[in-house]
Amino acid sequence: MGYNKEQVLEEVKNDGYALVFASLELQADKEVVMEAVKNYGYALEYASLELKADKEVVMEAVKNDGKALFYASPELQADKEVVMEAVKNDGGALVFASPELKADREVVMEAVKNRGYVLAVASSELKANREVVMEAVRNDGEALACASLELQEDREVVMEAIKNDGDALKAASPELKADREVVMEAVKNNGSALHYASPELQADREFAMEAVRSNGKALKYASPELQEDEELKAEAKKQIELKEQRESETKEKETKKDDKQVEQGGKTDKSLEDMSLEELLNIEAETEVEIKETEAEIEKERQKVLQRVKGKIALARQKRAELEALRREISGEQEHDNSRE
Repeated sequence: MGYNKEQVLEEVKNDGYALVFASLELQADKEVVMEAVKNYGYALEYASLELKADKEVVMEAVKNDGKALFYASPELQADKEVVMEAVKNDGGALVFASPELKADREVVMEAVKNRGYVLAVASSELKANREVVMEAVRNDGEALACASLELQEDREVVMEAIKNDGDALKAASPELKADREVVMEAVKNNGSALHYASPELQADREFAMEAVRSNGKALKYASPELQEDEELKAEAKKQIELKEQRESETKEKETKKDDKQVEQGGKTDKSLEDMSLEELLNIEAETEVEIKETEAEIEKERQKVLQRVKGKIALARQKRAELEALRREISGEQEHDNSRE
């Protein structure tokens, strides 16, 4: 991008990604980079090494997108204030934090509140911390699989996990997979959780019935004998049909919603012939505005895509030029060595 600073500032204010087209000097300009990351946190990728280590710049980037922490310097990935800001925005940013902060209770607690699954990258000590794990499974029941074995045996923790996702029963201890209250809660939440219940409970008609009421297809996880039970088969079929019906009704509603403009022809069902000139002119004006707005949106998106493509082409050409220069340099050194010999 052969633009001056004012032009580049205007571009990055509109789309932070435009930083990729800026000169190396402007990618090292704090004012330009600050504007870019405010708009698009991931623009930090194209900032200079010095600015990737600038706390103020990185803080602004992670406020916009927590995962921009990936492009921060190692020092700032180890800065608790920066990482806290990142995980507040997106708990998944914990993946890019330093090992020390993955072991920091306050940081991990903040992360698992909005992305329970990041318990997977927390320290072993925190995977065994009851309070942290409870927070994680409340957000994502399947985070139970990342908890310590002791907490997978903790009835209260497991109950909290399966309330969020019945399939979390998969990570529960064998004892809890045979616990009637725990398994009943799991299959009520998700019938397919019957798959992880003990063989005794898979052969229990009460549990099989609860599972197929939640998910007709769960019958395949019941014992072979119960899979042949006529009442259970009838209930499973009924639930599958009801689900298909609900899905069909939802699709129909969506179609009707999409066709609302045609339905507004419902307003035109008054028929165009019956409308006054004023009504017709209003419809024409409204339609013209909608067309212009749609065209403007399409053009805006087209320009963004075009910019990104140009950026990738420019980067590829730059790398090719650097490679050619390196080859010439090596070739020149070899010729010089040969002439000396």
